[in-house]
Amino acid sequence: IALLSGGAIGLLGGVIAGAALYFGLLRIPVRHLFSVTNWLVLLLAAGMASQAAGFLVQAGVVPDLGSPIWDTSWLLSEKSLVGKLLHALVGYVSRPAGSQVLSFVATLVTFGVLTRWLGRSSAHRTAPQRAGGTPTAVLTTFLVLAFACNDRAHADFKIESPNIDEREVEIENNASTTVDKRSDYKGRSSMTQEIGVAVLPFWFVAIEGELGREPNEKWQYNATTIENKLMLTEPGKYWMDAALYAEYSRAKNRSDADTVKIGGLFQKEHLQFVNTLNVFLEKDVGANAGTASTFTYAFQSRYRLNALFQPGIEFYGAIEAAHDAGRFNDQQLRVGPMVAGAYNLGEIGGRGKIKYELGYLFGATSRTEQGTIRTRLEVEIPF
Repeated sequence: IALLSGGAIGLLGGVIAGAALYFGLLRIPVRHLFSVTNWLVLLLAAGMASQAAGFLVQAGVVPDLGSPIWDTSWLLSEKSLVGKLLHALVGYVSRPAGSQVLSFVATLVTFGVLTRWLGRSSAHRTAPQRAGGTPTAVLTTFLVLAFACNDRAHADFKIESPNIDEREVEIENNASTTVDKRSDYKGRSSMTQEIGVAVLPFWFVAIEGELGREPNEKWQYNATTIENKLMLTEPGKYWMDAALYAEYSRAKNRSDADTVKIGGLFQKEHLQFVNTLNVFLEKDVGANAGTASTFTYAFQSRYRLNALFQPGIEFYGAIEAAHDAGRFNDQQLRVGPMVAGAYNLGEIGGRGKIKYELGYLFGATSRTEQGTIRTRLEVEIPF
């Protein structure tokens, strides 16, 4: 009885919800993965619009247009675990006002139509719709979240924090494209779309899909990745926060090797600065695996000027053969400025948080692109 009381019940519910989401996503066919995550974000945007309308109704700014339109509290209470999860994901309200219903439907229809229009208008130049989603579909997600960015991406340019937010679903898009006149680099792009959850207070898991495009080629779906992050320290308790990281990436093309990546995540906050270091060792596995291991590292230091604007600097490096680094000019190294920020949706009557990052990376060696634009957008939804 003691084990099932109070916080234990909440923890158990969070674990069950997280595990259900995790294993449910694993069962989604790869060709449908991007469609599912795009619809999740569309529903999230409609839910946020509905909650914002409810907030404005309470403030007397807009009319309620009838309140309530219906009452489903007898069927599903907002205080129940399922009710709280639906409220966070799609803005479920058991007794909605007319303005809330209208805002939800209008947002869903508007961006649903926009998704189809963008998809048709760019089908001739993007990856085939067979992949279950296109760069334009992800671009629609960015529009939904009122953040514009290039619709091209690169999977590797992101800094992982060692800290985990408990009882929270995270939907993330990483994007980058090269800026280089050389034919071997011009237009090289890729993107990832990820959804994950903390199944335990110290364990985060996510599933990620990756699209890529080589110079003068079309977009292709490249791989599906399972990520795991194991937090080793409580945030802020010791001199440095740390976590272990491990991922397995399964290539779509069976002639390509699968990969395993393991490493460490470290973060130190000092005064107004947040310094984060990632180090990884990556190895091909499977029938087509090579013998060399790749060592990659990334560092970011940003200044917390305020919540919405945090400027900084970052670099990303890679040694393709860890046992034989060779000359420095044969390695890959990118360095450049960046800016990050976060907006708490609770300020507009919603829940959760939107985070963004925008950076430009200069190539520091001849083996590196002359320039790379990268973006990162993350939506955090508590449950």
